[in-house]
Amino acid sequence: MTDERTSELFAAARGLGIQTEYWDVEGGHHEAGVDALLAVMAALGVDHDGLDDAPGAARRFARAAAGRLPGPLVAWGEADLLGTVVLPSRLPDRIRLVLELEDGERRVVDLVTADLPLAGPGPDGPDEAPRSFRVPGPLPFGRHVLRLEAGAERASTAVVVAPRTGATLAARDRLWGVFSPTYALPGGTGIGAHLGDLDQLAEQLDRAGGKVVGTLPMLASWLTEPFDPSPYAPVSRRFWNELFIDLAALPELAVVPAAADDLTGLRAFGHAANVKSRAFDYRHQYGYVRGVLERVVAARRSWPATWSRAFADHVASHPEITTYARFRAFAEARGTGWHAWPEPQRSGTIEDALASVAAQIEELAEKAPELDFEAIKKKVEDLNWLGAERLGQAQEAVAARIGFPAYAEMMGPLATAERLLNRAWSAAADGHRPETVASITAAIPYAKEAAEHARARLGAKPS
Repeated sequence: MTDERTSELFAAARGLGIQTEYWDVEGGHHEAGVDALLAVMAALGVDHDGLDDAPGAARRFARAAAGRLPGPLVAWGEADLLGTVVLPSRLPDRIRLVLELEDGERRVVDLVTADLPLAGPGPDGPDEAPRSFRVPGPLPFGRHVLRLEAGAERASTAVVVAPRTGATLAARDRLWGVFSPTYALPGGTGIGAHLGDLDQLAEQLDRAGGKVVGTLPMLASWLTEPFDPSPYAPVSRRFWNELFIDLAALPELAVVPAAADDLTGLRAFGHAANVKSRAFDYRHQYGYVRGVLERVVAARRSWPATWSRAFADHVASHPEITTYARFRAFAEARGTGWHAWPEPQRSGTIEDALASVAAQIEELAEKAPELDFEAIKKKVEDLNWLGAERLGQAQEAVAARIGFPAYAEMMGPLATAERLLNRAWSAAADGHRPETVASITAAIPYAKEAAEHARARLGAKPS
């Protein structure tokens, strides 16, 4: 039975787009472990209770995620667009598909429901089964949107139309170009190589007839502590590496004189980040880049109002930016990558962290009557780091998200808990057991109050 359930788990994982196996460079075959697949499913949002429940939970999750119009859909070349639609149990006589093209054109296809062939079994009988449809081609290459109108039901999905092949060359055609890591380009501006240099290289090649410019990946990497600048070990595949930003192209320099002065100074005396015959100095380069960027951000109140609004709108519409900033800030504060973080930071959020702090204070109060004083002091130090210090470091991001009054609601009781824990630390240092235990116990309700405020304000669901 276990082998059967494992096979079902692997099939369900593949259905969610999870890679379950790979071959290494030496030809060795590796399969993901059961625990790893269950953890990845949970991270995707599949609410399961373990191996026996996971396959069914994955199917329910996929159906809910797919909705009425599973996608995204892909059409190749000039072929028709094929897809499936899951209709409501009370079938409408007709459905309408509206394809909105990138250029604004709308193509409408009206279909008779009875003419749509079944595409497989449905979870609740044939009325809920997926049905196949066809939108006649050819369609223009690009990314479009397909919308469904089925009675009162509405749904949409992305459509990608791609060519079957790339550019083809005649027998004697040749394309040539240059491959160069960005850091290897001769900057000559005193601030090291950057994207502006790569852009200039492309322009020069184009004038000379070259058509290809290749470089190494430029995804985010660890450039302070922890330090791992390898382009093949990115911190994130969703964010670019600020190391190679063209500082001179920042429009904010016009309104932030301190940042412009820093850049002028760098040009005046230069540095060794891309000096000929010397290895590229990642730390050196990043120190200069970071310094200018921090000047720009610190002076954001002097930005023109239109820039400030655009920045705020962009952050608001991309909440992953704030999440990523918190992730990077905590990594720098700890000096380690996330693999070495304590729980719940390794897998959680501020609200999870505060709930964990409250639980750990309660546990410490139970053990404190028998625990060694040095162990109590160390635990108190860890708890203050996890709670008040972390929330204090995240003040700007959290306050921007929920407002300063709501942030103060969390910070107030947490600060009281911190003071009581500090009193417990002092009592432990003096070897006074009753005051140590009493102070830790007194901190519990305040830590719980802070955790409840965090959960209510930051939107987490009760566990």
